Amino acid sequence: MNRRQLQVVVASASLALVGLLALQIYWFKQAFSVEQRQFEEKANLTLRAVAHQLLLAHHDSTGAIPPVTQLAANAFSVQLATPVAYSSLDSLLTIHLQAQGLRIPYQLALYDARDHTVLAGYYSDSPFSPAAKPCLIRTPAKLGATFSVTFPGHTRHLAGQLGIWLTMAGVFLVVLLIFAYMVLLMLQQKKLAELKTDFINNMTHELRTPLTNLTLASEGLSQAAVRNDPKRLLKYTEVIRREAERLGSQVDRVLQLASLEKGEIELQLVPVDLHALLETIAQTVHLAVQQRNGHLRTQLQAKQTMVLADKLHLSNVLYSLLDNAQKYSEDCPEITVTTRNQGNEVLIAVADNGIGMDRNTQRLIFDNFYRAPTGDVHQVKGFGLGLSYARAIMRAHNGSIRVQSAPQQGSTFELFFQRA
Repeated sequence: MNRRQLQVVVASASLALVGLLALQIYWFKQAFSVEQRQFEEKANLTLRAVAHQLLLAHHDSTGAIPPVTQLAANAFSVQLATPVAYSSLDSLLTIHLQAQGLRIPYQLALYDARDHTVLAGYYSDSPFSPAAKPCLIRTPAKLGATFSVTFPGHTRHLAGQLGIWLTMAGVFLVVLLIFAYMVLLMLQQKKLAELKTDFINNMTHELRTPLTNLTLASEGLSQAAVRNDPKRLLKYTEVIRREAERLGSQVDRVLQLASLEKGEIELQLVPVDLHALLETIAQTVHLAVQQRNGHLRTQLQAKQTMVLADKLHLSNVLYSLLDNAQKYSEDCPEITVTTRNQGNEVLIAVADNGIGMDRNTQRLIFDNFYRAPTGDVHQVKGFGLGLSYARAIMRAHNGSIRVQSAPQQGSTFELFFQRA
């Protein structure tokens, strides 16, 4: 499946899931609205029945039942023309709520008909429990007949009535999360497959050059004229030695990274003077930079420069960073190597004037096989393993590596070591 087909499949599946999610939300809202209307109807019927029975208790069988005023989604009030005892009101309310199937906590408040001050109030999480007691503020024998009922747990009650919908929503959410995880996994696998393909192509190209040189040199040695000329013989043997070392180092780099990821490499930690090591490496890299009319400068400002490190692997990391700095510079590389102390750490910064990187590239450059886009810079060779190797080595040393960069503004790689 190519990239275009994958994008179409993922987009189609995502749209379908979004549509299903929107439909489920719509159904849930509709179901909740129905439950809310049923709740309001049951509350109205309950309060009307209570009001009617209170009127009958006061021998007012001809009076009209007062309307129920809805104050909020979960609050209702009724105003009677007759006085009522709080205990009678509370008892009748409990009975009629049970009759309507509304086993839900409620707050009952009774008001003075003249100034609407609260005379008595009641709240219980278990209103049908015999232990539930009202909180009386004033206790006259007969109280005004204006009362209100509030159901504080009404939303939770309605949600409980929609248990099947909530279960379906939970199942759908799990399916959605699994789908998202599978898509991410599939994209990662596809990206890894593409990177591995690029790696194989790069490796084939990188290995072909030394193999070709080895073949030509060995063919030259088979000629009698070469065997009889000590200078030419030395030249060809030197080519064979150099190309064999180059081939071996390329193979070792791949094997070392694989071993590092498995935790199989044992570092030979010894005290290393970073300044002495940097000066040695800078002298070697300086020749390649000078051939491109560039400059390599060192600003070694650290006072404490001793670290415990594997000198070989550390040298490989520094060589890799300096090599990248000059390879990814379009013209006349300008490279600056800086050291300084930060608390208990030693910082090595390698800055260049190269093509730089955007934020997305910065997140990927430490992945195996990834090679940063080079724009107009061509012939940048490599396996895409240098920076992933550098990160693995720094982690093995309990250090870290970071990058600061912007397109066409160069890059700065920072290595942080714990002081010895």
